[in-house]
Amino acid sequence: MTSDRMFDGVTDRKRGRITRHTRASLMSDTKWRKLIHALDRPNLQLGHCVIKFVGDPEPRATYRPGEASLYPGGGWIDASLGAIRLRTIEWVMFPRVFEYRPLNNRVIPGKKLHQDVDEAVGVLAELGEYPVEVTDEGLMVRGYLPQE
Repeated sequence: MTSDRMFDGVTDRKRGRITRHTRASLMSDTKWRKLIHALDRPNLQLGHCVIKFVGDPEPRATYRPGEASLYPGGGWIDASLGAIRLRTIEWVMFPRVFEYRPLNNRVIPGKKLHQDVDEAVGVLAELGEYPVEVTDEGLMVRGYLPQE
């Protein structure tokens, strides 16, 4: 029987999932909050991201959460995917090119949006040590190292 008892905002079930699927934590709620705050700049064209949650098989595309989406004093954000516990994020990818499709509309073709990934890398470098990977595809920030 799995418990849904809450401890520090994470249920025992989610804590077990994190333990089973990861080998090391790289981000804290505070680091995620600083990252979201730092990237919330009006001149930074970085409107979309892909989030992979610990234990979920597929990543999910969403709007980049901004500072207004942060719950005061907590480790939660409000995203287009619903309320998200920061500690459940395995990684976030900010793609250089994001294909935007209107919701529930398969008739209108997608639109390719270019994002300021290189500028975002510079912003994060100012924050200090963050687990970032920069590739031709985009910028990835890891919350956890997966089990091998």
